[in-house]
Amino acid sequence: MKVEILEKTQDALKIIIRDIDEVTANALRRTITTDVPAMAIKSVTFTKNDSAMYDEILAHRIGLVPIKTDLKSFSLPKECKCKGKGCSICELHFSLKAVGEKTVYSDELKSKDPKITSAIPNIPLVKLLKGQKLELQAVATLNTGTKHAKYSPGLVYYQEYPEITITNCPNPEEVEKSCPTKVFKITGKKLTVQDITKCTLCGACEDTAKDDSVKVATIPTDFIITIESWGNMSPKELMLEALSILADKCTEFGKQASKLKGVTLKKSK
Repeated sequence: MKVEILEKTQDALKIIIRDIDEVTANALRRTITTDVPAMAIKSVTFTKNDSAMYDEILAHRIGLVPIKTDLKSFSLPKECKCKGKGCSICELHFSLKAVGEKTVYSDELKSKDPKITSAIPNIPLVKLLKGQKLELQAVATLNTGTKHAKYSPGLVYYQEYPEITITNCPNPEEVEKSCPTKVFKITGKKLTVQDITKCTLCGACEDTAKDDSVKVATIPTDFIITIESWGNMSPKELMLEALSILADKCTEFGKQASKLKGVTLKKSK
């Protein structure tokens, strides 16, 4: 397996992984979205809410605010020594106090740990009219996307690596303009590929090209994978944590399988 970084920003990572199959690519996708833990607000207690928004609607909105996550400092409730009863290792308390007239934003949620804040500071929560007050306490926990979508730390999608063949294209300008992601360019009146990684396999170039002069295929062992983080953790952290989880699962599966009669594990080369 070979990994190459195509694009990297604060919230997104686009990579090429070569020499794998679609099962492996999909396993990485599912692991990030459903098995990598993230912190989210589990419960909200209102002491005052003069706004026009019902408590339960505002609580639901607050629960979907991405919270910065530190996997080294917090544990999943089911793995905590308190057995999920609630302690400083598996829970973090937030509070919010606001007086109108104003719009209350997500960065006004204050935690007892200054490092753990709203990952996106400018999410509007509710509008308060002049003199209206909002006071609440909230509890955040670690969990995974299998429990609730609010614990899913990001979005992952992939496609097979494209392969484009051009044979004496008679209408290169038309084909170049037809591509929505600007994959092609004209070099010496000939159609050439400028950046194949931008190809989304839409097929517009094939439909526009005359005489079947442009063919788009894929390489089934190479994948372009995009990881978009909601801000809980960096895309790199999501990928490394997912790979660690996958490795642990494979090891545990091997241990359990080796206990079955007639099963012998072969050492990988």
